Amino acid sequence: MRLWIKALFSILVSFFYFNANAGYYSHDAQQCNIAIKYYENKYNIPNNLLHSIALIESGRWDKNAKKYYPWPWAVGVEGKPYFFDNKHQAVKFVKDLLRKGKSNIDVGCNQINLHHHGKNFSNVEQAFNPIMNSNYAAKFLKSHFDNTKNWLLAVARYHSHTPHLGELYASKVLSRWKSFLKEAMPINRQSMYQDKPIKPIKPSQSKVNKQKKRERSKEGIIVFSRNKIEINPKQKENQAIIEISERLLNN
Repeated sequence: MRLWIKALFSILVSFFYFNANAGYYSHDAQQCNIAIKYYENKYNIPNNLLHSIALIESGRWDKNAKKYYPWPWAVGVEGKPYFFDNKHQAVKFVKDLLRKGKSNIDVGCNQINLHHHGKNFSNVEQAFNPIMNSNYAAKFLKSHFDNTKNWLLAVARYHSHTPHLGELYASKVLSRWKSFLKEAMPINRQSMYQDKPIKPIKPSQSKVNKQKKRERSKEGIIVFSRNKIEINPKQKENQAIIEISERLLNN
């Protein structure tokens, strides 16, 4: 039997075992931990990066363990989190919302949005399944990395393609991920994955140049640019400047 099949089999065994002990928070939470760890390895994702995302998305405090765990029965509705003690309660809650016409709902360990990604699951129960949920989240994150070659940018796009929203989210995940690195390497703080470095998100040079030109224009400094930036009102009185600017823009 191939190694990955054995690993998946052990996850399935754990899944059914932990379901029998659904009253214990840490047992339920371990369903997320096991699945996330497996798919981080399968898709070559930096260790604990998807786990960090899951903690931001569905982290629930375990008073016995005194730590946060990703929670499999978590639901997010329009930014408001709900934590249920078992899968049955969570599924019923979501199905009631769907019947009312609401679909902007995040579910499970990694808070998969049903409006955008629900078609990738056969039903609500499957979307909550920690194995299915984590597998889809890992593939989704890896697809963004394949497109950007930058793990932080991939994390940002996991949350949103709107730059300022994605970057704020990525900074939260990075802070959580760094705490894992410190726990794993208390003496040597170098990256655990030097072959898969996480690069900072940098604005494109064209955006930087365009912003600089706007600032200079506001200060009354003449700027000749191919970018369509409005001419400073003080400069509009000078017909020569307008003619030169329009000629450059139209080239």
